[in-house]
Amino acid sequence: MKRILVGYDGSISAGHALARAASLANAMGASLTILTAASDRLIRGDGVETLAVDDSAAKRLAEAGCVLAREHGVSDVSFRVAAEAPGDALVAASPEFDLVVVGHRGLGALQELILGSTAKWVVDHVRTSVLVVR
Repeated sequence: MKRILVGYDGSISAGHALARAASLANAMGASLTILTAASDRLIRGDGVETLAVDDSAAKRLAEAGCVLAREHGVSDVSFRVAAEAPGDALVAASPEFDLVVVGHRGLGALQELILGSTAKWVVDHVRTSVLVVR
């Protein structure tokens, strides 16, 4: 296992997932990529899709995840910010990785009741190994 992807939204559950992913990256000498996604999108007048939320806030959150990973001893860590729903972003990125790590519950508790959880979506749609962390 050389490349690990972890979904990070700043929630407690995502923090646990990040810690576990960092531990695995350290043990296996793997790189770690932190993915922060926003489900709110905006189509500009020129047809370009952008984040409807503050793009710099999403970037700061992802960078904070990198800081946490480094505090857990991971030296090869990077981040991505996606203008997609979290589950879709993780599924789309997953072919590049050996393992996808997600928390069992994120910030979207109400959405989980209506649409199903991001973790379940990822487990059902990713073709690589998935670790769901409680």
